Amino acid sequence: MLVFALPLSMASCSGDKDDELCQVSVKSGEGGIAFVSASKVVSGSEVTLEASPDEGYEFKNWTVNGSVVSSRNPFTTTITTNTTFTANFEKETSGGEGEGEGEGEGEGEGEGDDPSEGNNGEFVDLGLSVKWATCNVGANSPEEFGSYFAWGETTTKEEYSWATYKYCEGTAFTLTKYYNDKKYGATPDYKWTLEASDDAAIANLEGEWRMPTEEEIEELVNNCTWEWTTQNQVVGYKVTSKENSNYIFLPMAGRQTETGVEGNGVEGYYSSSSVSETNYNNRYILLNENKQVVAGGLRCNGFSIRPVCE
Repeated sequence: MLVFALPLSMASCSGDKDDELCQVSVKSGEGGIAFVSASKVVSGSEVTLEASPDEGYEFKNWTVNGSVVSSRNPFTTTITTNTTFTANFEKETSGGEGEGEGEGEGEGEGEGDDPSEGNNGEFVDLGLSVKWATCNVGANSPEEFGSYFAWGETTTKEEYSWATYKYCEGTAFTLTKYYNDKKYGATPDYKWTLEASDDAAIANLEGEWRMPTEEEIEELVNNCTWEWTTQNQVVGYKVTSKENSNYIFLPMAGRQTETGVEGNGVEGYYSSSSVSETNYNNRYILLNENKQVVAGGLRCNGFSIRPVCE
């Protein structure tokens, strides 16, 4: 194993609150070496990771504490805490696995990815009112995080904040669509569900995929058993139907905020197509080791989407 950075990470960054320094280190498994652009950065800064496979090997993914965070190489990410990344490699296979149509891992792990390259088109019948996809928008396997979308937006971007949100003029109180009170914008439209043109699943996937409604995510929460587990080294929930024992896996992909990805490996934020009828928040499933609830969140943040079909 070759290491090209500082020792293993600590729990938090050091220094003054306004100038916290974070340590960034990389290590690699069998089959290659890895590099990081800086080993110590101010919290909120970006670093670029790059992996170089040995002959006969190919890069697989980056993990943090055993959880997959990206399959991009090079990979640029925002650092907010001391972090150690591991570059994983696998032996090359004949036939160019991962290069043909519908093969290999989707990128979909963060900024600038093309979510239309993900999703394998497969679904699971959980005995509910809709069928659930086996992976997130922007992913090609159940364990991949996939892409992050602000609510009502259909493309990924570098920054997720009110300043960059499509349906406002810079703040939560200058909304231009999907709200019900003049304190959030000049002209309420009283729309509670995303129009098809604003649905990220419809925009990025072929077939009849769409984002689930609030009622459909509540149905998933209430009519399945939820087992906190690890699948292929990725932390998430095995969600098993109480009707027929079929299941899906939801990885803890975290969310994208204005400071970057946070909560990956420990939390999941799965958006619906519905907005709260009492405020501007989008409705979503909030997941962690002790919780599976439908909640309201800031629509400018980037959440995961697990699509559904009839």
